[in-house]
Amino acid sequence: MDDAELKLFASTVFLGEPLPANWPASFVIINAWETTGETWPLERNQAADEALRQALERVGLRHHRVTGASPDLVHQEPSWAVDMSKESADELADHFLQVAFFAVEQGTLFVVPTGLPEAAVPLGPWSDRLR
Repeated sequence: MDDAELKLFASTVFLGEPLPANWPASFVIINAWETTGETWPLERNQAADEALRQALERVGLRHHRVTGASPDLVHQEPSWAVDMSKESADELADHFLQVAFFAVEQGTLFVVPTGLPEAAVPLGPWSDRLR
């Protein structure tokens, strides 16, 4: 992940219904939409999102729809909050061609470069990113 990509990820806000009251304090946010720097047709993005949803359900992972968005809300990508570790999310993100994903650990949001979960970059309080 280069500096331009990091800047895009670092500005992300999240939309959606609140997480369930019993949601864990540490989880990941992952999507399967087009990789940064690429443009996929809507149908490909939707098919990738559906494949990710099915993969999560197939292995019984608890998931909740959230949408990652640019601060002006012009660009939005449906994503999934998932009750899973960064290490497991890293494998899944790689499978779905993602350059990074997000992790929330005890209320702090991180961007995690795919392939380098140990290089997670803190972005501040998760609650500050909810719209």
